[in-house]
Amino acid sequence: MREKLIFVPFLITFTACGTSTTSDEGASPDANADAPSGGAGGGNTGGSGTGGGGMNGGGSAGASSDARSDVTPTDGSNDGGPCVPVADHVVSDAAGASSHPAIAWNGSGYAIAFPDDRSGTLQIHLAFLDARGNKMGTDLPISMGARAAGLPDLVYDGSGYGLSYTTETPAPPVIHFARLSPAGAVVGNVLDVGDGAGIHSLVWSGTQYGLAYGSGRNAGFGSDIYFARIGSTAALIGTELRVTDDPGSEFIPMAGWNETNYGMVFLHGAVEGGAIGGIYFAAVDANGAEIGNEALIPNANGGQARLAASPTGYAMTWRTTTTGVFTRLDTSGRRTAAVDVMLPNAPSDVIWSGTRYAAAWSLPTDSGAGGEVFLQTYPAADGSPGSAVMVSSGAVAEVNAISIASNTSGFGVAWADSRATPAEIHFAAVCP
Repeated sequence: MREKLIFVPFLITFTACGTSTTSDEGASPDANADAPSGGAGGGNTGGSGTGGGGMNGGGSAGASSDARSDVTPTDGSNDGGPCVPVADHVVSDAAGASSHPAIAWNGSGYAIAFPDDRSGTLQIHLAFLDARGNKMGTDLPISMGARAAGLPDLVYDGSGYGLSYTTETPAPPVIHFARLSPAGAVVGNVLDVGDGAGIHSLVWSGTQYGLAYGSGRNAGFGSDIYFARIGSTAALIGTELRVTDDPGSEFIPMAGWNETNYGMVFLHGAVEGGAIGGIYFAAVDANGAEIGNEALIPNANGGQARLAASPTGYAMTWRTTTTGVFTRLDTSGRRTAAVDVMLPNAPSDVIWSGTRYAAAWSLPTDSGAGGEVFLQTYPAADGSPGSAVMVSSGAVAEVNAISIASNTSGFGVAWADSRATPAEIHFAAVCP
């Protein structure tokens, strides 16, 4: 564990990749700007202010990768083939305002879940693209209740999808889970996991789903972090685990599976008599038991943390009051000797592709300038990152609503783009 955070001047080389392009909306200067606020029909779902973008795609059973990275099994049959850049284009149907996408690679194409208000109330929809980013059919409605639904997270498990989302208004807020067929149909019943709100994180371990979320159900506590394991039949495995019980507020948990156990980072807001505020790490074993106690990550004074897991450790992106940061953690959640890398902005979605990390962000907006989406890769161990590749064809996108999927040879990126009204979901693929 290091005693001092080191910032290294980082020159980004903007490299256009083939015909790839696309855009994202401006960043918030507040390091904790994605703290929970509002219901599913408001800020949380929209991906602005509280947005944190469907950032947890799913790996498949047996894949040597973080279950958040949307990597298919390395068995040859699902190889995406040579990387082909795909230009920035709209993929959501234009009937309503779309936001907060979550993207997953399924071995031959992409699935993107997102909330849209075309019916008059925000509901979750699913769009399918082929490997070249071409739209396949029309958007499929997934949630169709009277309550507004938002903040989806989507993972591919090798034979279908796991989808989580929230309904927050009217109260009480609830975290839901649905198992989807390869065609996007809900299999069985939608599971009401428990009281929960805000940005959450869904991962696939190869045998079960892991879901981390915040809940304000406990009297005398602002909010706590919970973790649930869910089987492939959309049923809870055991009971929910209450990860935190400090009188302060814990929120925005981001989880990853490192092929042995689950790791997660979350934000803690300090109160008098409670723990020090900051970004914390916690670990949960495959049986749903917490490993040790959650611990403060030193010298990470900020927020908007995101996490990716590999078999040898984790990568965390987070934000100070002025910039984004890429930090490496070992399998216990402790800082490694690697020097932090400065990023232009955060929150920044981060995934593990099976061989390298990738992060995507939008440039800060300043007097109407900025907002372009970029992606950059980082080696598994300490080392120089690759050149940043421009994903969008211009500004302005939502910084809190960018999602990445590895297609085994490159990366597909989805984001909420507000260049037109209403905002729509855009997609592009790059080959860094």
